[in-house]
Amino acid sequence: MKEIILIKLGGSLITDKSRPMTPRPDIIRRLGTEIKSALSKKKNIRIILSHGSGSFGHIPAKKYGTAEGFQDKLGRLGACITNDIAARLNRIVIQELISTGLAVGFIPPSSIFVAENGKTTKVFVDPILILLDKGIIPVIYGDVIWDTKKGSSIFSGETCLKIISRELIKRNWKISRNIQLGIEKGVLDRNGEIIPLITLMKFRKLHKKINGSANPDVTGGMWHKVKESLEMGKFGIETLIASGEVKGLANKALTGKKVSGTIISV
Repeated sequence: MKEIILIKLGGSLITDKSRPMTPRPDIIRRLGTEIKSALSKKKNIRIILSHGSGSFGHIPAKKYGTAEGFQDKLGRLGACITNDIAARLNRIVIQELISTGLAVGFIPPSSIFVAENGKTTKVFVDPILILLDKGIIPVIYGDVIWDTKKGSSIFSGETCLKIISRELIKRNWKISRNIQLGIEKGVLDRNGEIIPLITLMKFRKLHKKINGSANPDVTGGMWHKVKESLEMGKFGIETLIASGEVKGLANKALTGKKVSGTIISV
């Protein structure tokens, strides 16, 4: 059984969230190169990669209220627009990662999850298992999820990883770590200082002091990332939240070296 490491590339890292539909291809390529280098050093690991929607999906999602569902023609159209724009960013990410020589395969979350009132009712992980078995990195992303009650929900990249992790653990796969890379140095307090360790007990005291997102983010920004990481901690998965802006950090984190950031564990 090979070790699985989860990697989330934040929307704030791979896009300019202050400018609509503006990717950062140079950042995506550099991160792809770092991941490829790490895999050449640690051949016993498998990776599942996820990314945020940044200045792509969050903007139409907020405009049309897609996370809350739809009840008219405009809302229905808006959900389709959001679904399309999220996929456009994913295609850019896939193309840039392939350009570095990484074998990656995209899996739209809207095709493997079904929701009811925002809660998962069906999960189809077989495509992910096939890619892992064949040595291909599955790439998922924040996406519109079709909802049997309200039409549409939105699952963040973190939520997708959490659901997939739960299903893989049921099948006796070992997931050792969850690495979340954004533009921040870690989880910051109101003074801009890194909170080095967050546990469930600490989170109850700290959650009001954690900064959110300065730009449109329909999934809840940093608070959401910490909350989902704590949920994954219940599965025995430790999370590192750190800056992907720091060159070489992704490589070091993947190869087990100590890096600056926030550790989240129950």
